[in-house]
Formats: sequence, C-alpha cells, structure tokens
Amino acid sequence: RHQWNLRIPGRMSEAIEPLEKALELDPEFDEAWAALGDVYLLLPEYNEGTVTEHIPKAVEATEQALAINPNSAQALTTSAYIKAMYQYQWEEAEQQFIRAIEINPNYRTAYQWYAEMLAALRRVDESLIQLDKAEEVDPLAPIIPHIKGWVTLWDDRLEEARQHYLDALQLDPGFPYAIGNLANTHALLGEYDEARARYLEVADLLDRDPAPNQLFVNALENPALVEEAVALLLEAPIPTQPFDVPVTLMAYGRQDLALDILLRNFEADGPYLPHVNRMKVFDPLREDPRFRQMLKEMNLWP
Repeated sequence: RHQWNLRIPGRMSEAIEPLEKALELDPEFDEAWAALGDVYLLLPEYNEGTVTEHIPKAVEATEQALAINPNSAQALTTSAYIKAMYQYQWEEAEQQFIRAIEINPNYRTAYQWYAEMLAALRRVDESLIQLDKAEEVDPLAPIIPHIKGWVTLWDDRLEEARQHYLDALQLDPGFPYAIGNLANTHALLGEYDEARARYLEVADLLDRDPAPNQLFVNALENPALVEEAVALLLEAPIPTQPFDVPVTLMAYGRQDLALDILLRNFEADGPYLPHVNRMKVFDPLREDPRFRQMLKEMNLWP
C-alpha cells in the first residue's frame, strides 16, 4: 500500500510482488486482492503499461476480493471506478461508491474517486463536496488538494486551482504532479516566469527533458513560436494520457488538430478519457459531431 500511495511512476508496480506473496500465504485475504486490483487500476494512469494490459487484471483481482468479501469498501470503490471510467456504467458506479462509503465512511479513496466520477459528469460542485469529505477523513493526504486543483483548473477556476496545488505542496513539497499542474495553472494565468520555474522543478524531479514545457510557455507568451511548438508536439507518439497534447493544441488555438489527436487517443483506449466531457478547454469542440459521438460512446451525450 505504501508503494501504491507514493504515486511515483516506476515504483507503483513494485507493490505487485509483495501482494502476490501475501496471496500465496492466504488466497482468501480479500484486502490483498483489493490492493492488487488498485495497483493494476492505476498503472496505466501513471505510464506503467496500457489500459488493455492492466485493466482486465484489475477487474479480476477486484472480483476475487468481492467474491470473498462482498462488503469490502476498498474493492467496491475500485469496482465502481472501473465501471465509471472504463465501462461507462455511470449509475451502477455511483451506487457502488455510495455503498462503499456507507460501509467505511473513513475510506478516503472512496470519496476521492467518487468525486472524480462526479467531475467527469459535470457535477463539479458535488465533486468538491466529496473532496471536502475526503480531506476531513485524511487532512494530511496531498492527493486530495491536488485533485481539488485538477477539478477546478479544468473548470476555468484558475486562481482557486493555484491555491489548491499550493496546499498540496504544503503537505508534500516534492509531489511532482502537483508541481506540474501548478506550472500548467501559472501558464494559463499568464504567469510565465512562475510556470517556467515550476516546469524546471518537475523535470528535475522526474528526470525529464524540460525543453518541451519551456517551449510551451514561450509559445503562449510569443505566438511567433506556435508553429515550432506544434511541430514538436506532432513528432511525439500518441501519449498514454489522452489530453496532454490536445490541451496544448487548444491553448494554441489549433482546435481541429486537437480534436483529431483526441479521437486518436480515444481509439487507443487511454485512461482518464471521460474527463474530456467536463474540461471547459474542450467546450469549443462540443458542437462537432465527432466529439459528440465520442461522448456518446462513453454514455456522456447528450
């Protein structure tokens, strides 16, 4: 669970071996099955393999946990997340989230993932209420203010998002995703120097090339650099995360190209896809029949 909670790419998969050893010792240990399901669930979101590779394993482990203990709040939460984000069964997912919270009102992740589903359904205020409850349960978890930032950032509440990311960094100054999303927020607010500094910080933490993000900020500040920045984006393969490149293209005003790549990412079964429904950056695309069809296939349109 510690390795899973770190949310560090390359480290999360280290949780698999000890969980499998636990299940060798006790095949009826439902908490280990539930934890194994959680690991496989999040591996694609943290760039450790694909949805096709890992989500069926998450389903299998979660079903094993529920077969042993139908009242496992952890397994119900994971099952609900899979139903929402990968099977698009929104009503069934909500029922399972509510049931999980009834069983264990102190399970922070149930509130968090329920909140993420509500956000994807454009029920943003309800989402933030659930995140407040998660924060009451675990006020020291940086992931909760980070998710508050993620919800408000793409609801065009940029200054509110900035504060949530700063709150997350008060709890964990080295939390790379909060730093990266804070950099995005600075960039969209036009705070270019702050954005550059934060992008350098997260590149150093994750040992990544800072040049693409620096070019992103430079192109926002100087439109003469947009074509160079777009060309660099198009050199990259389809990313595991479905909206990194399309969001950037929307910021550059390249809507048609953003939609083309978004649809390619949808066909490639990237994680997080339902969130395109609630991200206001994509609102200019909502009247396009191709965008509507994508949402329809996720049971999100009309």
